[in-house]
Amino acid sequence: MVNYSDWKTIEVSDDEDDTHPNIDTPYLFRLRHQNLVDRVDEYEEKKGTNNQKQMYNIQQEIRNCNGDEKKWAQLQTKLKEIESKKSELNAKCDELRLKEKKTPWNFYTISKPGFSKTIINTSPKSTYDDLNEEEKESRRRDFVKDNKKLLKLFGMMRKYDDSKKFLLDHSQLIV
Repeated sequence: MVNYSDWKTIEVSDDEDDTHPNIDTPYLFRLRHQNLVDRVDEYEEKKGTNNQKQMYNIQQEIRNCNGDEKKWAQLQTKLKEIESKKSELNAKCDELRLKEKKTPWNFYTISKPGFSKTIINTSPKSTYDDLNEEEKESRRRDFVKDNKKLLKLFGMMRKYDDSKKFLLDHSQLIV
């Protein structure tokens, strides 16, 4: 049996038509969207207050403080303070996880992007345009010399479909 109870709490702001005629509906949707974005940003900010990174940085500084006992003592006290706050932070993390489970679904919480890398393929600049006329002519002669039999076969074809199939089979003729 499938439990559809989670679907009851999805926040959808664009399909609601319960506004008063005197209220600007697009403005109301923008306002609701901005409130949603602010809530998500606030949650992400609270979630990012983890001290693991601070502890790691201080431990690295302790390893690198070659014989400076004053600096070493200061770093040790900082590390102890952060470790003492660790249990308090773990409790806050648990509280945030519970809050996250209870938050209604919206287009930010339903799914996360798998990756955000965009690659645009660009063709390399043609070196053929940079050649002078003599070099272009020598390349043409070499091409015709290398593919003479195939070019004759292609020239004798009368039907469009035969020509298309021939070019697909011999793609080196397409320049």
